[in-house]
Order: sequence, then C-alpha cells, then structure tokens
Amino acid sequence: MNGSQENASSISDGISSDITIAKIFLYSVILIWSLLGNILVIVAILKNSGLKTNFNYLIVNMAVSDLIIPCLALPMKIADANVRPYEWLVDGQLGSFLCKMCYFVADISTAVSAFSLVIIAANRFFAIAFPMRGRLSKTKTLRLISLTWILAVMLLSPYLYTYQIEDGYGWTMCLSTWSPAFDDAVSEAIFTVFVIAVVFALPCFAITIFYSLMLCKLRQNSNNMAYMLNQEQYKRRRQKDKNIFIMTVVIMLLYVFLWGPFFCTLIILTFFVHVNNDNEHSVQTVIVTVQYLGYLNSAVNPCVYFYFLKNLRQGAKKLFLKTSWRRSTTDSTVHITTFRSRVTSLRGRRTSMKTSEV
Repeated sequence: MNGSQENASSISDGISSDITIAKIFLYSVILIWSLLGNILVIVAILKNSGLKTNFNYLIVNMAVSDLIIPCLALPMKIADANVRPYEWLVDGQLGSFLCKMCYFVADISTAVSAFSLVIIAANRFFAIAFPMRGRLSKTKTLRLISLTWILAVMLLSPYLYTYQIEDGYGWTMCLSTWSPAFDDAVSEAIFTVFVIAVVFALPCFAITIFYSLMLCKLRQNSNNMAYMLNQEQYKRRRQKDKNIFIMTVVIMLLYVFLWGPFFCTLIILTFFVHVNNDNEHSVQTVIVTVQYLGYLNSAVNPCVYFYFLKNLRQGAKKLFLKTSWRRSTTDSTVHITTFRSRVTSLRGRRTSMKTSEV
C-alpha cells in the first residue's frame, strides 16, 4: 500500500514538473514574441517622420500598453510557476508595495488596450464620416492617449487596497481581499462585474456601433469619390480605407476572442462555480488556459499592424537598412583609419632613415 502511494506520488510529481516546464516555455515564447514585436512597432513609427500620424500614435499607445505584458505580467507568471501557490518572495513594507503595484500595473494593459480600441474606432469613423473636419489634431490625440491611462488607473485603483501580503501555510502570500473594510464576497463580485463591463462589454458595444456606421459611410463615400477622383486615385483611396477598416476590425475581434474567454471565466467563477478541493485543479487549468489566450493578444497585435500597414513595413525595413548601413560605414571607417595609420607609420620610417643617412 505504501509502495503504491509512493509510486503515485512520484508519477504526480513528474506530471507536475512537466506541466511547469511547459508553462514556462509557453510563457517565454509569448514574452520574447511580444517584446520584440511591440518594440519594433514603436521604434519604426517614432524613427520615421512619415509614420508620425495621429492614427499611428494610437497604434504606439496600444503597443506600449502591450509591452506591460512581457515586461511585467509574464515574468510574474514564470516566477509563479517555480514557487508554491500564491507565494510572494518579498515580505515587509517593500513586499506589500510590490504586491500592490505589480498586479495593479500588470492589469492596466488590458484596460488601456480596450480604451484605445474605442478611440481608434471613433477616430476612423469621424475621419470617414467628416473628412474635412473629423480628423483629430495631434494635441487632441495625445490628450486622448493620456485619458486612456488615467481611466485605467482610476478603474483599477482598488487594487492598491485589496492586494495585501499575508502569512499562511508557512510562507508569505500576495492575495486580494476586501476585508476588513468591506464584505469580501459581495465587494469582489461588484468590482468584477464593473471591471468586465467597463473593460470588455461597453467597449465592444461602442466599437460595434462605430464600425457599423463606418461601413455604411464607406459605401456612401465610395459612390461619391468615384465621381470626384480619377480611376487610379479612386482605387488607391478605396484600398487604403479598406485596409485600415479591416485591420481595426481584426484587432477588435482578436481582443474579443482572446480576452473574452478570460472575462467569461471570471463571471462563471464569481457567480456560478464555487472552487473547492474537488475541482480546484480543473479550475486552475481553465484559468491558466484563458489567461494564456489573453496574453497572446499582446504578441499577435504587432503581426496585424505589419500585415495591414504597408508604410509600417517599409518603416521597419528602412530601420534595418539604416542599422546595417551604419555598421558597414563604421567598418569602412576603421579600415580607412588603419590604412592611414600604416601610411603615416611608413612615412615616418622613411623620414627617419633619410635623417640617419644625412
């Protein structure tokens, strides 16, 4: 009996170890993919003056918010895979500060992305519906970008109270609790519903409205432009509007399909499923899966930008060409300098030989 228990325990440990390695590998893939992709988007836009448009500034804002995932959220998940459940490796006042701030900043990314998608949809709609006066100025665009971060900070500010470090099971843990000031279960349920409504449901509803109106306006504008522009200009303008429209729709759909399961799981766990010892492992598996899908969104977005935006691809290409040109220029400079030093040295030797002959 004891032998069979030991065998079962060793098998369980082996499975657990394999799962941990798989989680770390998958998190690492998204971390590298998302980090490189979003940095390339930001640098390509900011280093090319032709790409510094108001629409691209909104893309940069989304890329910056997506960078929070590989820079903070994923390293936390990789660390969690190597420690005991909810273990927090830093205690004391510093541990309490980090417990609050890490989860607070990590979840800001999702909120900023949602608000940015609404602004992008509104921006595209007004630019198409009112082409002469519907385009945002640079100042207004930067203000709206700031607003996305301010709203995200305000929305998630309760994290600064709820996340606390506690001693339990023999180690320090970072947990979210509303007590003692509020009823924990009720407050958690209200806050969860409010966050899902503001970050997911309302943005999806607003974006759907904007895109429906935009589609109608695009058809109307196509008929009008056909009489105002020549055939080549008309095709070019129509293709550009179509690409941007499809790109923004794809970004929205990716957000819905990749983050949607996570928010649906939160609702189910908050109101319909009670976690206990019997279903804890299954619940954790579901949470890890839907959370992974959400993090995947930050890695996929840069691929969408580069696929649909030809100017962005060209900007990235110029960036690589400049880098390679600078390297080749540096190498040739070193070669020329070395050659000159050798000539100078040779001249010096000849001069000294003549002096000695005299």
